[in-house]
Amino acid sequence: AGALGLGNVATLRLNNGISYTTPKMSGFSARAQYALGENNAAGTDADAAYAFSVSYAGGPLAVGAYYQVESCETAAAKPNATPACAVANSEDRQYAFVGVKYNLGMAVLKGSYGHAANIRGVNNADSSEYQIGVDVPVSSALVLTASYANAGDNGTQSATVAGATGKIDREGYAVGAKYSLSKRTFMYAGVSYYEQTKAGALNNETTLYALGLQHNF
Repeated sequence: AGALGLGNVATLRLNNGISYTTPKMSGFSARAQYALGENNAAGTDADAAYAFSVSYAGGPLAVGAYYQVESCETAAAKPNATPACAVANSEDRQYAFVGVKYNLGMAVLKGSYGHAANIRGVNNADSSEYQIGVDVPVSSALVLTASYANAGDNGTQSATVAGATGKIDREGYAVGAKYSLSKRTFMYAGVSYYEQTKAGALNNETTLYALGLQHNF
């Protein structure tokens, strides 16, 4: 959740907390987490947070959803908090994500949507992202993949650049291939293109290429 920036503002790991995961029942499972507003590191405070997630996997369908809230403490209340919230009445930071995968046999369809609210403790500073993709097995060894992602801020606060304002849009494409040499070894190749645009500013474009061999021990 975050190929184009949303992951840069969503803290999906809760430290110094407790969690409970339900047993899996008919493909369903759920998890609840709560993190205390403490940090053992000298000179560092932490904001309390809680999160819930639910998932289902059965037959060709798999679905998962996640929701997290981080309390927003001002620098006056917690001088060493990272990140400190912008103003005294800042609302809690909220993150939501849902993903789905469906196996058609001849192809696997995937999609996800994520939303972050009150980014970096700035009220009404929101960012959203969606992704879609497909995996196509050409043979028992070769799988071709393609994906598209789109994300944007509402202009109050940038998701990718701290302190920046103005609406920023991000878009990316990727294609790749994976060839299995054995149960534990495969080759892969791919190319991706990423563009970030902002009105009145220079656009950023990036193209990445990947080629490699992976062996799982």
